[in-house]
Amino acid sequence: MGSPLSYANFLIAKSEEDLKRRQKEREDPISPPIRERLVGNAIGKAKNAKFKVDEEKPQLLCFPFGEKKQWQLHHAAPFAAVRWTNIYDPAFAVVCGDIISGPVAPAFGPGVIDVNLKNLQDRQSLRFTHTRYWAQYWKSKASHQVLALRDAIDLGAQRFP
Repeated sequence: MGSPLSYANFLIAKSEEDLKRRQKEREDPISPPIRERLVGNAIGKAKNAKFKVDEEKPQLLCFPFGEKKQWQLHHAAPFAAVRWTNIYDPAFAVVCGDIISGPVAPAFGPGVIDVNLKNLQDRQSLRFTHTRYWAQYWKSKASHQVLALRDAIDLGAQRFP
């Protein structure tokens, strides 16, 4: 909620190109993660472990590691096991909405679900909301903000069984 990661190209990198380079080199993660290219006997091991392997482009999010050669996710795959939902309130004229937040899927990949609160409430927020995302809405259990948060958390596993 209210993440500044929409400005990752200058907050954690020098430019858009630098951010993409860091992601390609797996210094910064993306969602979905870049798949590990399987080479040599890892392809046969993946098939033996019952992984579906594309013969032309053998790639997985994991590889055999350690003495026992157990399968594990590679270091740049922290988002492989999570659902990333970004809830933001777009800004207008600095004082309306949240100038600090924005969509993060363009920078971190199509695995990120961006939820624009303006679309849920069919209007622009009329005050600066970065420090007030939820304070005024908790009184109403059916507000757009509370429903978006509940849907993102999905504790009842309604959206993803």
